[in-house]
Amino acid sequence: MIVVSNTSPIFYLSSINQLELLHQLYGEIIIPLAVFNEITDIGNTDESAKIVPTLSWIKSQAVSNQLLVNQLK
Repeated sequence: MIVVSNTSPIFYLSSINQLELLHQLYGEIIIPLAVFNEITDIGNTDESAKIVPTLSWIKSQAVSNQLLVNQLK
């Protein structure tokens, strides 16, 4: 199963030290580059900003269908 996540579940699970739940439930998580950039933004003091870049099971990926993204906006 492919799982794509936004920022909120990663932030909230990280804040209660339960980020590993995503890994246990889904194995690999894909996040858009915009989500990765939001999480790792300079000055972000959330624990996920330090943890996410080190986790091999969270992959960042560029959006491949920009037209669809624009339609959804």
